[in-house]
Amino acid sequence: MKKMSNMLCAVSLAVATPVLAASAPESSGFSPVVIAFFAFFGVLLVLQLVPGVVLLFSMLKELVSSDKKKAVAAVTGQSDKD
Repeated sequence: MKKMSNMLCAVSLAVATPVLAASAPESSGFSPVVIAFFAFFGVLLVLQLVPGVVLLFSMLKELVSSDKKKAVAAVTGQSDKD
């Protein structure tokens, strides 16, 4: 029984090795579907970054503005009439 099992294992390895070696596809670059996938999510990423960058620069502009009292009043909702 052990001899039969060893022979079966050796035969399966001898038969399976060329199959496993030949199963890898040749890679000649990305397919058009993969390129479209990356392009779609790249556009989504850029479209999400644009408003974030605009908001960041507007916040930085308010922080370094010379009229800080007016900016603080606008944020807190207080008026200059107090």
